Amino acid sequence: MKVKDLLKELEGLGSEKGRKQNTKQGAHENQFGAKLGDIRKVAKKVKKGNPLAQELWETGNIDARMLAILLMEPKKLSSEELLALTESIRFTRVSDWMDS
Repeated sequence: MKVKDLLKELEGLGSEKGRKQNTKQGAHENQFGAKLGDIRKVAKKVKKGNPLAQELWETGNIDARMLAILLMEPKKLSSEELLALTESIRFTRVSDWMDS
């Protein structure tokens, strides 16, 4: 699956209610407001892998970053790559998912 297709799917799962809730918790505007369970369902349909996860991460979109976390293979990332990922987090929910 391609990043643009995944972004389109995540956008379709988003809602104004979800965006408002995320914004209230400190999220920036680059988000769709998809439910976390829906993001997990999307992840189950996609093959895990760091290249795709990295592309999703680089969009800066909160929903895409949460999907990226589910698709990452952390053991295959260097400590520098992990540090760069964690330093770029600006929303606590993404941080929480990264930590689990």
